[in-house]
Amino acid sequence: GHIPNLAPQFADAVYFQYTNRRTTATIFKEFAHENNSGSVVGKELITHWYFVFLIVAMGYALYKFYRKPHKSGKIHFPSYYLTHTVTLVVFVFLCICGMRGGFGRSVRPITISNASQYVNSPIETAIVLNTPFALYRTFGKTIFSVPEYWTDRKAMQRLYSPVHVPAGTVRQLPLNVVVIILESFGKEYFGYFNKDVDGGMYKGYTPFLDSLMTKGVTYQYSFSNGRKSIDGISSVFSGIPMFVEPFISTSASLNAISSFAGELKRQGYYTSFFHGARNGSMGFEAYTRASGFTDYYGRSEYNNDKDFDGY
Repeated sequence: GHIPNLAPQFADAVYFQYTNRRTTATIFKEFAHENNSGSVVGKELITHWYFVFLIVAMGYALYKFYRKPHKSGKIHFPSYYLTHTVTLVVFVFLCICGMRGGFGRSVRPITISNASQYVNSPIETAIVLNTPFALYRTFGKTIFSVPEYWTDRKAMQRLYSPVHVPAGTVRQLPLNVVVIILESFGKEYFGYFNKDVDGGMYKGYTPFLDSLMTKGVTYQYSFSNGRKSIDGISSVFSGIPMFVEPFISTSASLNAISSFAGELKRQGYYTSFFHGARNGSMGFEAYTRASGFTDYYGRSEYNNDKDFDGY
């Protein structure tokens, strides 16, 4: 029963040198239309025969030395049922917490992107992850497809290019940069954008933000960058919107990515992300570490639970 888990691990020991990441379920789509997959796998099995031997040997050892439970001749009622019921309840609770990744209410089922929280570069996530887990958490996920709207790249760039190259004479000003992300708000809540409502008496609900808008560049039009919290952070900082599912929870989150903060860090800035929820909530801590933020400050770093409102 353990061989299906051992085989992907050893296979990745070979395949990792080509991908620099743990194998996910996307591999089945990548090689779905290859006619020589069987011969390639066969050659690799012959070349790395020692891995095949290790898989069989370890599988046999797990079977041989597995300790079978000893059957007792007598069942002492009610202590037998009482102790086993309590043990079962505790075991189920610990299993659920293990699958979710913790005991907190805000903890979601862990996914492969959580590995970024404990490493310094995307390639190091392979040390934290294991291949069976990476495969399991990506099965059934809709894989991103890259559409091709243009065949002539030069023609496309004449109409629009997402790459902005500043003039060589532009001097960078080392100004402080603060990005305030306000969730679940629309323009109707801002007094600044609704000066004519209620005969000019409407004040809105954001007096502080309204005061900031009078002191900087403010845009008339705004667009949604996500439906949920987990969608918005990568949209705001990395320009990666939610396609089929949040970027943070997909296998693409293991790619080498940057962010607004990551680019500023290259220019000598110290960058930090502040989030009032429990550490690890929504995968933000893992994302900020992977995208170039220097530090993450969550509920633990705030260190004053008197201000915590439960969310």
